[in-house]
Amino acid sequence: MFRDLGNPPLGPFTEGEKTNPIDSALMATSGALALAGNYEVIATIGASAPAHFALERRNVADDANVGNVPIIYGPAGQHGQYRFLFHVEIGERLRVIMDDALTGSAAVTLNLEKLT
Repeated sequence: MFRDLGNPPLGPFTEGEKTNPIDSALMATSGALALAGNYEVIATIGASAPAHFALERRNVADDANVGNVPIIYGPAGQHGQYRFLFHVEIGERLRVIMDDALTGSAAVTLNLEKLT
């Protein structure tokens, strides 16, 4: 009997740890997604000082945001995982950028799973 195990996860996507990232610094990007649908997105975020991150859904040209942009507030010296659901069209991407400059270090990892 065949058992549907779902879709394999995509990622992890990261730009690595950055020291003193400026406002709007790219922290992680999925790149253009090949399939449209609903995606569960897990953002793992850590920073040495309090930090703000923006999780963006970008259009196909990657020159504008689509929809609302959730802001994630990261506490100093800790990491956390944050879950989101996004509907994405073919060629769109999800990315995390710094929502403010940070004096310290930060890292972000994105993992995605296509739900439907």
